[in-house]
Amino acid sequence: MEDTSAALWIAANWLTDPIVIGAKDAYLKTLKAETSLLDKDAFAVMLMEMAEEVHPERRTYLLSGKERIDALKLYAEVRGFLNKNETNINNFTNNEGLKVVFVKSEPAQPKVIEHTASNAKSEILNDGPLPLKIKLVRNG
Repeated sequence: MEDTSAALWIAANWLTDPIVIGAKDAYLKTLKAETSLLDKDAFAVMLMEMAEEVHPERRTYLLSGKERIDALKLYAEVRGFLNKNETNINNFTNNEGLKVVFVKSEPAQPKVIEHTASNAKSEILNDGPLPLKIKLVRNG
């Protein structure tokens, strides 16, 4: 930080430094590799540009009509406008109507046990009758 002459030399010569040149070349190679791989949208853009490319002097398309149609078909497939593998999952062969049947099982007869003061075995020391009747209902 205090050496001004070294800072001036670096400022003047850093573009020709072999380490800087090597780092720049490595970075450009990785950048080129990343940009050369096309995603779905970039590939579709490239196909559309190719199909619409016009000769600058004659103002006609560079591709013939058949080649343009093929490129546009491929564009439509890539973008998902055409589905070759479209499946129809309709398992109804007779679409006249839908019939719904509700089935109800027979209700089981509940067993009723009445609880009164005479048959209650309780540890409560009240000798008088209980103030309410309780019914225990069991199913099954």
